Amino acid sequence: MKVSYATPNYYNKQFTLLTSKQLAIDYSIIRKKIGFKSSVYYKQEKGKQAFDYFTSVDKVKTFGVETYLKYLLTDQLKFTISNSFINQKQQEGNKEFNGKYDFNYLTKVALQYITLKWGSISLSYITHPGSYYTPIKEIITKPGFKYQIPLLSEIINSQQLENYNKIDLGYSRYTPLNNDGAIIPFLSITNIFNINNQSGIYYNKDFSKKFYDSYGKRTIYFGVIWEL
Repeated sequence: MKVSYATPNYYNKQFTLLTSKQLAIDYSIIRKKIGFKSSVYYKQEKGKQAFDYFTSVDKVKTFGVETYLKYLLTDQLKFTISNSFINQKQQEGNKEFNGKYDFNYLTKVALQYITLKWGSISLSYITHPGSYYTPIKEIITKPGFKYQIPLLSEIINSQQLENYNKIDLGYSRYTPLNNDGAIIPFLSITNIFNINNQSGIYYNKDFSKKFYDSYGKRTIYFGVIWEL
């Protein structure tokens, strides 16, 4: 069992006691061309946690199954695939509802090609369902006041954002120098196709329109490392 205190934030002003119990079972098998790993885990968290202005929970239960497979197609080409199944439930009082990260799948597929002459190049793809959120059911306007009050759905986390998809590319090459170490040029492109992946939801001041925050768009990062 682990014991800690929640850090006060904008939504939760108090130091609240948090406790958690965890159990995990791991298994792995490694051979020359193939490798397999699997893990089953369960975690129970207790204590008041505030996720936003409208939502707080007393308990979070998470059950997950993770698998990972590596296979050498050739001496230079490696294929990997991993997947996580996450069943997460949150509880407030006697009501239980889907956790924000209740995912039927969280999958990553990657190819990596490595040679001494050309260096290492990798291509990876990640996908998972969108996170859950609680929609606004009704907007109340108080007579004589110039503001609106949103009423959320009684069913917490009843809607999901769009599915998350991202493709990344990476390259690096180790080049030894005569008695002077080595240079390592590298290039990293995340979210190659500039996919707009939703990360959260927010509203205008009268709650009549909703908008979506997004995870990072395409990012290109490159440089050279001089190793002495």
